[in-house]
Amino acid sequence: MKPTGTDRIQRFRITHHHGQLPKLVRAGQSLLIIRKAMARMRTEKNGGLDVQTLARELNINYSTFRHAFQQYTGSSPQRYLLDLRLARARKLLTRTPHTTKEIARRTGFKDEFYFYRYFKKKVGMTPSEWRFHSLHKLNA
Repeated sequence: MKPTGTDRIQRFRITHHHGQLPKLVRAGQSLLIIRKAMARMRTEKNGGLDVQTLARELNINYSTFRHAFQQYTGSSPQRYLLDLRLARARKLLTRTPHTTKEIARRTGFKDEFYFYRYFKKKVGMTPSEWRFHSLHKLNA
């Protein structure tokens, strides 16, 4: 049976830090902070969010934040944010006529070439190929 997010946090509390639980975990706020971070990442629109800045905004050490986030989600905060941006990019590719470069910028990929490589790695085709196939499916 795959552990739930809450189970992962509980395991994190029990097995890590060798008896020296960080303030975040001692206060029982880890799950709440991770949920706040995930919500903030989901509502990010302009691509300007940085996960280290987010940790500071949540008043938590980045290393502790990253570790708890990984335990809860199975993904690092940066990877989670990139995957959210990728999902937004896929929507924009099918719903707007924007160029790949513009979509990369609007979704927070500062470098269009990194966007292109990341998209191809995750989706299995280039953004342009994906747009073509997606629009072809919609019109079929």
